[in-house]
Amino acid sequence: MTSFPSEPGLGTLAPLIAMPAYFLRFLVPALLLVGIVAPSLPAIAQTRVVVQAFRGPRAGQIRGHVVAALSNEGSIEVVPRSEVQAAAQELGFSPGSLTEEGYTAVAQQLNVSAFIRGRVSRRRRRWSATAVVINGADGTELGRRSWSGRTVSSLGAMRRNAYGRLEPYLSAASSPAPAQAQADPGQEEGAWWNGGEGGEGEGGEEEEEEEESEPIDPGSRFDWLSFELLIGTNHRWMEAHARVLNNDRDPGGPAELDEIRRYNSAGLGHGEIGFRVGFFPGAVPDDQPVPWFGAFLELRHSLGLTSRGCPQVGACAVDSDRIDIGTSQFEVYIGAQGRYRFGDERGAPLVTADVGYGIFGFNLNMDDLALLERPSVIAPTQHNYLHLGVGIEYAFVPVYFTAGTRLAYRAGFGVGNDARAVWGVDTGGSSGVQFAIDLRTEMPYIAEGVFLGLTFDYFAFSTTYRGQTACRVEGCADTDPWEPWPYDPANRDDVTGGIAESVTDNYMRLFFRLGYAFH
Repeated sequence: MTSFPSEPGLGTLAPLIAMPAYFLRFLVPALLLVGIVAPSLPAIAQTRVVVQAFRGPRAGQIRGHVVAALSNEGSIEVVPRSEVQAAAQELGFSPGSLTEEGYTAVAQQLNVSAFIRGRVSRRRRRWSATAVVINGADGTELGRRSWSGRTVSSLGAMRRNAYGRLEPYLSAASSPAPAQAQADPGQEEGAWWNGGEGGEGEGGEEEEEEEESEPIDPGSRFDWLSFELLIGTNHRWMEAHARVLNNDRDPGGPAELDEIRRYNSAGLGHGEIGFRVGFFPGAVPDDQPVPWFGAFLELRHSLGLTSRGCPQVGACAVDSDRIDIGTSQFEVYIGAQGRYRFGDERGAPLVTADVGYGIFGFNLNMDDLALLERPSVIAPTQHNYLHLGVGIEYAFVPVYFTAGTRLAYRAGFGVGNDARAVWGVDTGGSSGVQFAIDLRTEMPYIAEGVFLGLTFDYFAFSTTYRGQTACRVEGCADTDPWEPWPYDPANRDDVTGGIAESVTDNYMRLFFRLGYAFH
């Protein structure tokens, strides 16, 4: 016989319907019991933590990652910064720079177990962040963790793992013994957990963080103030070709003669001393926001400089026949400099651009010049110039050996009244160049910031002398250091002689630089 399974009837479903009713007998009393007992159970204790303002670029964003990570943990209560600031000020401490004593006092006031402070930095296209956990009980550091990545977005991992990495230190933190009984958190007016404002939890609005500046690592800082003592020598050489009236120089000779007037220093030249001061105001703050623009002042003066000349034609058979000419040399320079470094470290390539104004004078006593034979007379000069320069330096051995070079053009505004009187009253400005090689070594074994340098500095001024001298008539007084140049008899102002070609006045400095730089 074939049989078919019968469909279940109500008799079959009755046990299934009866089971919920059976459990409801126990479930309802259990729920009532929980509702009665739960309010009387103690709340799970939370660790109160303060996340202080971070420092450095994107500090607010990175701090927000830490706040979010801690707020997601039920065992952590993030204390609003506004409470910390108010408590610190009430206790007489600066909220931004708490000491161990300050941490302990604020922690006691707010029942805080731990503080977290942080720093964000960017070095060589790499971002890094460090979070430091401070113990509320005594204000000491419990530990720190760091994160790094090629982009600032990579530091977003802190939102996911900051709590896990900091948890061992947070667990070890504790708050100091309270000075007085703490108020019931549930009754505290204005608290975010009581429906008030100012929370930093996940559900509250996170306050906008002001990014604070971060001190630059000492190995990366620019100099912001420097002093240099300059001691060395300066060698001068020049040659001027002049066409002059005979005036009995060569009896029976032509009416006009060609002469060469020279100045050539002996050996390395005369001594020179000076100083140089540089100041970059934008590099003074800890974070050096604008370290690229500054100013320099430089002063120099000759030491032991004398010149000698012959008082009469053919009267100086030996050197003792020459007479001394009062001579001095000076230079004043003030200018602005822009600089840029290709890298973070102090030894990275550094380029500079300079613009400034200077006065360089090589003075010869006019009364002494009047005692000389005319072919020995050299015009005193005072070059007023605009300086435009560029430079580059690089630390081949960081700290201990840095080398650089500088190149400049100088546009002159004049050569001084004495030079014009002696060699041409219509003379205008000069033009010049400068080329220098700088070597430097820092001496941290003496003191941080001390350095010693050696510089080879060549510069020259080229001048075209024009016009008649200050003596415009024949037979100038012997007390004058000049004589008239040959001229067209029909027009005395039409000079046919004088300094025929541009005169290049050359100088070669060799000097040491002993200095101190603040950075």
